[in-house]
Amino acid sequence: MRNAFVLNWEDVVAPISLLHQRTGLQASRQALAHAQLVLAGDAYLQQALVAIEAQIVELLRTAATMGPTFVVTERSIKFMEATCALFFPRLALWLRHGGDAVSGMIGSGTSGVGGYSVHVLAAPRSTFASEMEKAAWRVSLLQGVCRETVARGRDASTQQHVLRSAELGALGLVHVSASEMDAFACVKAIDVAPFLLPKCVCVRGSSSSSLPASASPPSLEEFFAQLRTLQRYVVSAAAHPSAFSVNLNL
Repeated sequence: MRNAFVLNWEDVVAPISLLHQRTGLQASRQALAHAQLVLAGDAYLQQALVAIEAQIVELLRTAATMGPTFVVTERSIKFMEATCALFFPRLALWLRHGGDAVSGMIGSGTSGVGGYSVHVLAAPRSTFASEMEKAAWRVSLLQGVCRETVARGRDASTQQHVLRSAELGALGLVHVSASEMDAFACVKAIDVAPFLLPKCVCVRGSSSSSLPASASPPSLEEFFAQLRTLQRYVVSAAAHPSAFSVNLNL
């Protein structure tokens, strides 16, 4: 069975909560300038982020050898690009040559990474009016991933036929998030792809509902270890023959 991979940018691919805590990272010019100054004065943070960056690329490369891979940010594409340019410049270059950066829709380009595409999908606006609105966007996005993976380039009628075919529409959707709430969106993708196998993975993060609100994000060392574990875990998840939902306490 083919698989598609959806990896959240926030606290799965990149340690956004940790960077906010250590450098004051936010989506404003003033905050980005301050974060740059903090980074310039912290040699250990610089060294740790280089190691984390290498593991991010390896995680995405591993996923992309097995199926189309989508990195999803709930913030704007401009903020993600600015964050990459500041903290992960090599990753920014890799993504630029290895996939698409698209706001609010599925990208259309391809990469040479394992024969599959790496896409960056961003929210259609910088903030959501409510959690309900964000949840609806997430459901729509994951349903779009299913359409893109199974029936890309087909007209609406043919697309629906393919998605509802037991043979053509079979798909494993490996979704890694730092919020347990995202498992609902992953399962709701079945509404458009009845033969989908949702494979929902929740890792520790500041947005995880399994943690108290006062919990600190993973340390640099813990986040590095999380990336290494996920690199192995996505391989196991892709091979798993049935749907599942799991919390990984890394």
